[in-house]
Amino acid sequence: MKNVGLTTLFLWLLGLVCSLELRAQYVVNECQQLNEITVVTESEMRVSPTGTFINRSTVYYRGVATLINEGGFSEEGTNCAALYNASCNQSAGSSGLNIFEAGQSLTTIGGSSPVRMYAVDLSRDIALENEWQIVSGFNWQAGIVTTDKGQPTRRLHWLGGSVTGAAAGRHVNGYAAWSGSGYFSLPVGDGTKLQPAGVVGDCSTEFSAAYFSGDPGSASLPAGAPFSTASTAAGVGTVSQVEYWDVNGADSTAITLHFDASSNLSALAGSLSEIIIVGWNGSQWVSLGNTASTGSLSGSGTMTSRNVVPDDYTVFSFASGCETFVSGAIAATGETICYAGTPGQIGSTTAASGGD
Repeated sequence: MKNVGLTTLFLWLLGLVCSLELRAQYVVNECQQLNEITVVTESEMRVSPTGTFINRSTVYYRGVATLINEGGFSEEGTNCAALYNASCNQSAGSSGLNIFEAGQSLTTIGGSSPVRMYAVDLSRDIALENEWQIVSGFNWQAGIVTTDKGQPTRRLHWLGGSVTGAAAGRHVNGYAAWSGSGYFSLPVGDGTKLQPAGVVGDCSTEFSAAYFSGDPGSASLPAGAPFSTASTAAGVGTVSQVEYWDVNGADSTAITLHFDASSNLSALAGSLSEIIIVGWNGSQWVSLGNTASTGSLSGSGTMTSRNVVPDDYTVFSFASGCETFVSGAIAATGETICYAGTPGQIGSTTAASGGD
């Protein structure tokens, strides 16, 4: 009798454990279209390859530590098949608010299919192992979205939407992407500071970016480093050894880079007008100009390049600008004047005469 009783107790406990494990999962195996407020308290939410999850209301991912999409996850669907429309300004007819509350400290988003949401309210950290698409607004209250910088397709991708609240403690530490019309500031950083990269697109363009803190000439950094800061084209002086950006896109855009006091631009030149944006073309840093700038040399601000195709360059950074001095008959050989550093002595001078 004692053995039978122990066996019964064991089987009961085993059933309890299995029941708890089942309740710890929110699994979508068929079609689930939500039209009312839903609170997910399970630690794992999974959409199977045969499942479709369509949110047209409000979902609280209260207890979700892992969100996996192997099927369809969207805010729109026809006949319960998730729709992934062309990626520009697809908010018309869409709906669905997705709330990641602060009670859960971290949620991992993964799977083989994109996770597409209309609007997001974020108050926790996200480990992104998939593409997370945002159709409309992204309200950042707290949390860092971290992606693997060695895998650029794992990214937070805005499809014509918008973002509010990005800051030092609220940004993408990894790759962010934009497919939309107009100017968009990709909210990228290194996990401690926000250093966005701004691009201008239309409905046929797609751009992505990531920020890297450190010397681009160091082989220990990703995005194809090292990029020798000693290898420069004409017109480029000293290249920053503090930071760089990987910006991608096959279409032309002006690139706006943000800087702050930690960018240490005063080590490159004596004024902001003497700083330029440079791009690594595969063998050297070339000048991409400084068409507009804001802020101060020792503070924070922005700088904009001329129009370029980002895919023509591996990474982008700041540098001091140099101009070639056309000597004419002043000296036997040409002279180069650099804005930064200690200039060499000019060989000879003569007074101008005979014209403008």
